[in-house]
Amino acid sequence: MRLVPLLALALALNAGAENLLKNPSFEVVSDGSPAAWSVFVQPKQGASSFYDQRVAKDGSASVKLSIDSPYIEDPANNWSQNVLADVRGKRLHLNGMVKTENATEAAVWVQCYSRNPLRLVLQESTASSGLLTGTHDWTPVELSLVAPIDTDFVVVRCVLRFRGTAWFDALSLEAETAQIKSPAAPAAKMPTPPSMPAVPETIPAPPATSTVRPAPSDEIMRAHEELRKANWQLRQSNAAMTEQLEELRGQIDDLKRQIGETAAAAKQLQEGQPKRVERETPVVVPPPPLVPNEDAP
Repeated sequence: MRLVPLLALALALNAGAENLLKNPSFEVVSDGSPAAWSVFVQPKQGASSFYDQRVAKDGSASVKLSIDSPYIEDPANNWSQNVLADVRGKRLHLNGMVKTENATEAAVWVQCYSRNPLRLVLQESTASSGLLTGTHDWTPVELSLVAPIDTDFVVVRCVLRFRGTAWFDALSLEAETAQIKSPAAPAAKMPTPPSMPAVPETIPAPPATSTVRPAPSDEIMRAHEELRKANWQLRQSNAAMTEQLEELRGQIDDLKRQIGETAAAAKQLQEGQPKRVERETPVVVPPPPLVPNEDAP
């Protein structure tokens, strides 16, 4: 009969869970864009992003992504926000609302990064629990994950892939503030807090100090810029190769045309030349044999 008190305690602990996202409903604007959010859209014909004040689920605005023609390259077009809170080893819950119009795939991603070196250690998408495609009114999406112990920061992305239009609104990212243990479980040794490295028991741990970690935004931007430059160089290389192939194709066509013209000229020359007539060897008729004349005496 202890389940009821435990359930009440769990609800009380999670009821006041903080939304780790800033400006989750895109109501605060800075320089014409939603504050605390960044947007990435590939420079492609028909690909665009909007701060939409006409369509919203919560409040008066949402963010929008639109792609007219199929686009399969990475990175995908997205709105994103970096979450710098310490969530290592904690269970994260993401919720949001998504509206689609002829969309191939619309989803919200949660990415866990480590800083040194900068790498992606875990990625989850709301598409794994239910792929949102086609045309739908506002639809709730959610996911849950445990942040790896080497997570230094989290990135939340509102993503549209391939083609279509999608709106995103009313997002929340919460971390469980405590874990409830069963009273029947035996007493266990308290684990090392996720924010501290494990140390041998014989060496006293140094007193906890408050360390301000540098924001990883610059590192992300540098990595993003390097990726953008690499994509641009690849596109330039592909364009140069395509131009060379077109030039080579033109040369081959010219060569074919010259060969055809030469063959036609040779044929005309051959047809216009008079045929050589071989002279027949005259037939020599031998003289008749000498015979006596009947009239001769």
